[in-house]
Amino acid sequence: MKAKKSLFAASAIAVLGLVVFHASPTYAASNTTNLIDRLVERFSLNRDDLQTVFDEHRSDLMTEHEQAMKDRLAQTVTDGKITQAQADLITAKHAELKTFIESLKEKTMEERRDAMKTKMDELKRWAEDNDIPLQYLNLGMKGPHGKFGPRMGMPFRHVGK
Repeated sequence: MKAKKSLFAASAIAVLGLVVFHASPTYAASNTTNLIDRLVERFSLNRDDLQTVFDEHRSDLMTEHEQAMKDRLAQTVTDGKITQAQADLITAKHAELKTFIESLKEKTMEERRDAMKTKMDELKRWAEDNDIPLQYLNLGMKGPHGKFGPRMGMPFRHVGK
């Protein structure tokens, strides 16, 4: 009985961790805490151990996501759609955008929206200056149905318009 309970808890954690991973940073942080508290209470789990599992899972997903983006970018170079120099610029821009997204966590929704609009305008100018089609900037961003394309979630919501 205890083994079934633990297996169910582990499965629930994995599935719900995926859902939490794809939510916005602020929303995800509060919902992860609420979810962890609920799982700890329901299944009498150790909160620190459960938090570690969530953190490791999120880290693994982020690593997989980054590798998939690198693979798609390399394939785009192999296909001759962009140069290696452009791919290197895109990689650097992705790192910059990751830092930018982190900086938005403590801002209000309106401040985020304004900052994102400004960043999108800046990103479009940057892409034009480097002769990089906008569609190649969101190589790692999946949309709401798991598909890749020009109308992805943040931060590239309006790319391709």
